[in-house]
Amino acid sequence: MSIGGLMFIYFTVAPYYITKYIVKLKQDGKKLFFFLWDFVIFVFNVQLRKVKLSYDEEVEYHDKKITFK
Repeated sequence: MSIGGLMFIYFTVAPYYITKYIVKLKQDGKKLFFFLWDFVIFVFNVQLRKVKLSYDEEVEYHDKKITFK
């Protein structure tokens, strides 16, 4: 049991409108491709390395835990 028109809409019309929407989408004033590229770079360089940043510079003296008596 198959509906021929539904398969046409599923494989042609829906992807067309989804792609049209994604191409117009802008995050932070950038096109989607550049936003995703910057996000991937951020994830690999900052989040996966667990880097601590202060004013866009890497903080190097937070290696060990400081306790006060």
